[in-house]
This record gives sequence, structure tokens and C-alpha cells, in this order.
Amino acid sequence: MDPPATTKAAPDEKMDENDIILERQNLQLGCDEMQRITDDIIVPVFVRAAKALKRVNQHVEVVLMDCESPIDGTLYNVGVRCRIGQDKENAHRISIIADPSEFDFTYETTDPSGEVEAKHVFSYHEVIPYQLETRLEEFLKKHFPDTNYAAEIDEIDRMTASYEPPFRVQYDEEGNVSDVASTATIAEAIKMGSTFAHMFKSESKISIIDNKGSVLC
Repeated sequence: MDPPATTKAAPDEKMDENDIILERQNLQLGCDEMQRITDDIIVPVFVRAAKALKRVNQHVEVVLMDCESPIDGTLYNVGVRCRIGQDKENAHRISIIADPSEFDFTYETTDPSGEVEAKHVFSYHEVIPYQLETRLEEFLKKHFPDTNYAAEIDEIDRMTASYEPPFRVQYDEEGNVSDVASTATIAEAIKMGSTFAHMFKSESKISIIDNKGSVLC
């Protein structure tokens, strides 16, 4: 079989210095946000699930995964891998691992034979406790029903489950509507909305819109 053909990039297709700087900045942002989501959201969710499994005498191991940044070699937490079962060769596995260049996490479960049972790619802004816990609840009810594990949902999660991110904060100046901020979560949007309402001295001119155009407030 002939080797695949290769083509040379035309001069105007080559990345200039500004493109390289922008790419590095985006990757740095992806790494920073990846670690924040892993530490603040993913780890607590998996620790809670692990405790539920241990209460019914299941052997469970949760491993925090890390990787080196291609920019400067700094280590970043990239997600977790979870093994359920004493026998390493015959265990259920759950993982959620980030790709900082794509700003997403891949959630995957496999059975003891290694066959993938479920797989889902989350954009960064979709990784919230309720979304993860719902998937873990489905998995545990199927394979370990005696764990009595259920997803917890607070008011912010309930709202987030009903609306689609990202969320835009809009300012209405006598019918001239403009976006003043865009955020990944409702909590951040509410905080920013409050800040702009104070700045413009008018709550009635501020609104929060989701990705489908639904008005939250």
C-alpha cells in the first residue's frame, strides 16, 4: 500500500507568531480550567460515590490523574479513574479525563471484560455535580444497587438542569440590548448580573439568557 500523500502548507497557511501565542494562551487556559474542574467538582463527586460503595463493603480505588503541560512541563490534574472490585483484572471502571486543547472531558465506564458500556463527552461548562452524579447513580443502580446512591441536586443545579449553558448577561439601554458578559454557570451569571446591576444602578436593565434564548431573570 502506498504511503498517504502529504502536502506542504502554503505560506499564508503557516501559523504566524500571533497565532502561536494565541494557541499557547488557549492551551494554558484549558489546563488551568481543567485542574479547577477536576479539583473542585470531579474529585468531591467521586469521593462521595466511593464512600457509598465502601459502606456496602465494595473495594473501590479512586486515582487522581495528572499530565504535564506541553507548554512548560507543569503538572496539572486532568481527571480521575475509579476501579470497583478487588481483582484488578476483573473490575468495573469509571473514568473522566480532560483534553485541555478541546476544553472537554470524556466520561467512560467499562465492564470487567473491558467493554465500554457508556461514553459521553462533556464540554467544560457542562461538568457540574448534578450531571456527574446522575450518571454515577445510573451506573451504580445497574451494577451495585445496594449502595443506595442518589444524585444530590441543589437549587443552582436544578436551574442548570433546566437551562442550557453558556449564559449571557445582557444590558438593555432603552431598547438597545447588548451582551456584557458570558459565563459557563448560572451561579457565575447571577454574580455578574448583580455586579452590573450595581454598576448601572438598575436591576431592571439586566437580564440573564441561556444558550436557547430562555430568560432566567
